[in-house]
Amino acid sequence: MELRNERWDEKTFKETMKEVLAMYPTGKAVTLDRILEYQKGLPPRRRASNLYDEARKTGRIMVHPRAGVATIEGMIDLLTYLQDEGGADILPMTPDTYTRRLQFDNARKGLEESIRLGRSMLNGFPVVEHGVPGCRRLVEAVKRPVSVRCTTGTARLAITIALASGVTEMASAAVHCAFTLDTVPFEAAIKDWQYTERLVGWLEERGLPITMEFNCVSGASAVNPPALAVVVNILDVLLAAEQGVKHFCVTHYLNNTVIQDLAGIRMMGELTRRYLDEFGYRDAVVYQSCNHWHGAYPGEVGEAFAVIDLSSVIASYGKVNKIMVRSVEEGVGVPTRESNASSLRATRHMVDMLANQEFPHSPKVEEEAKLIEAEVKQIMDRVLDLGNGDIAIGTVKAVKSGILDVPFTPNPENVGKVLMVKDLNGFVRYLDPGNLPLSKEIVQFHEEKVKERIAAEKWDDEYEMLAYDIRGGRRL
Repeated sequence: MELRNERWDEKTFKETMKEVLAMYPTGKAVTLDRILEYQKGLPPRRRASNLYDEARKTGRIMVHPRAGVATIEGMIDLLTYLQDEGGADILPMTPDTYTRRLQFDNARKGLEESIRLGRSMLNGFPVVEHGVPGCRRLVEAVKRPVSVRCTTGTARLAITIALASGVTEMASAAVHCAFTLDTVPFEAAIKDWQYTERLVGWLEERGLPITMEFNCVSGASAVNPPALAVVVNILDVLLAAEQGVKHFCVTHYLNNTVIQDLAGIRMMGELTRRYLDEFGYRDAVVYQSCNHWHGAYPGEVGEAFAVIDLSSVIASYGKVNKIMVRSVEEGVGVPTRESNASSLRATRHMVDMLANQEFPHSPKVEEEAKLIEAEVKQIMDRVLDLGNGDIAIGTVKAVKSGILDVPFTPNPENVGKVLMVKDLNGFVRYLDPGNLPLSKEIVQFHEEKVKERIAAEKWDDEYEMLAYDIRGGRRL
């Protein structure tokens, strides 16, 4: 099928669905009618979009953990604990790596070994192996909406089974996933995700909203470039909107730099809304989330709490609808359920304390917001030019030419020239803008900010400075 950003017709969609469901025996239990029937029967509190709407109306920020183990009993125990003891508003269903890589037989073996040993031998929940009956058992055992989080170039079967099981939110999309992986060409990822997004659009057309959460991406996750993050979100949102998706949650990855993060949160929401409107998707709904700091975490729990608390403060001032919560044990290994719940409670308490407080008007925030807006426009204009108005074609061409280039991603199609560091104030700047189509004035601005830091901190090697930032401000 030729790549283009065009809504799939019913025949293409249904023929592709047959191919997807034939990938593994558990797919045989799924039909569109069964998905529709079960989704219609869900109580309102299990639909994620209802909670987002309520959060936006009241100003209350939701908290959402990451977690996943192999067995149904283990997942029920884990999610119930995070719900009851941690106060999670939305609960995760994160597939294991084997499932994400379509190695379903290996996922089955991992599940069997987990049952034999009495502990999880997988790094997530094998959605496809458990199938609709098992996943429904999990969804029905908890009181909150469940979100399937599947970072892979081809999540089609796992997400189809999840939606048939009553999941009402899915996270990840084509551009984000392709940047994150080393095995998936961008064109293939976009085509694969078009099926998944069309399934969500099909349900939307029948009055059953499924929230799609989108993520920005950076391999050096402690130095996330705000403009590139916004561009990745916008591209994924526009691709999904064409397939009929209407409920979007765009995500800012926090650098824990208050001024720039607040500008990034603001422009993520404003520019996503602007491009949706310009492309004719005016009935789309945009929610916003933040991810706690994604960089290196201290091994000492008290210091780790300071990291997530700072992220929570920034997200609170940014008035997002949801925070993706990291654990204070990120720096020492796989977090326990107790650690996850403790981090959820800390985040909940912080945002509740700040609920009625406003960050004062800041010219610095305005300055950064204008810079992000200009960079996004310059990159998006070139993407559209390359595709002659087609986002899908333009995205693939932009990546291969370095017009869109994300630092440190493993995908070989990414040119990989762009490098980021922080300036004296902790703001993320371009150490090397690569082939990004930025104006001479913007490039010079970034160069000056980097030079200021090199001179002030007396760095002999700018790449060692980059490594220092990636390590979260710690020298080897």
